[in-house]
Amino acid sequence: MLNKSQIFGPDYNSCPLVSFSLADSLITLRLPSNELKSPSILAPSEIDTTDPEIYTSGGAKGSLKFLILVEHGWFYKLVGSPFNAGTLNFHLKLSEVSLDKEPGDSLLSPAAFDQWLVNLFRDDFAPLDKDKLEELALYEIEPSPEHMWVYPKSKSDFNSFELNNSLWRYGQTGHPSVKPHPFWLATPLSNKHALTLGFSFGGFSLPNGNMIDNYNDLLLSYIKDFLEHFHIQYSPETLAEMEQYK
Repeated sequence: MLNKSQIFGPDYNSCPLVSFSLADSLITLRLPSNELKSPSILAPSEIDTTDPEIYTSGGAKGSLKFLILVEHGWFYKLVGSPFNAGTLNFHLKLSEVSLDKEPGDSLLSPAAFDQWLVNLFRDDFAPLDKDKLEELALYEIEPSPEHMWVYPKSKSDFNSFELNNSLWRYGQTGHPSVKPHPFWLATPLSNKHALTLGFSFGGFSLPNGNMIDNYNDLLLSYIKDFLEHFHIQYSPETLAEMEQYK
């Protein structure tokens, strides 16, 4: 069984400090250099979140407005070996939410934020499940959980933790046949903006190709390492509104 003493990743204390100054918050993080062949993205440090031109439309219905702040990837290496243990593709995304399409008056309301997340994942993954069910019916195959996409279908599917005195949700999405499933983390930044972090790991398998027994705990520990160097500073107005929902 592999453990953290056999694998080493980036030294965050020596990584460059990156910041994003938004209208209602300041995000700072230690970001390792991009080591993978996939293109990297690093947005400007000053971002006018009120400018509609900065956002890209996406989502299954094209209703999601987002801006990629970071896309980077790096290696985790085996101690005393020339081989890599695995890789991590990381992304940081800012989303602007149309409140007239969401329940509640503010994303800072946990109930409104949770419902937005449920709707977001449903719009992306429910059509994929529908297509799979139609394919299985065509071949007269009885559907099972192994056929269906993994994603949160209700608020009870979310995991939670606190960071920077704010509430975060997290979980995994993906297809059962492809592991490990990517991890997602999400938190509201203001009454109409949300921040999502994506951690997509590759490798971390045994020589026979099977995943190591403790891979989920191991990968979560690497996310925790990253978050120890990730901070959000909120505006006084946002902090005051956040207190209303505690």
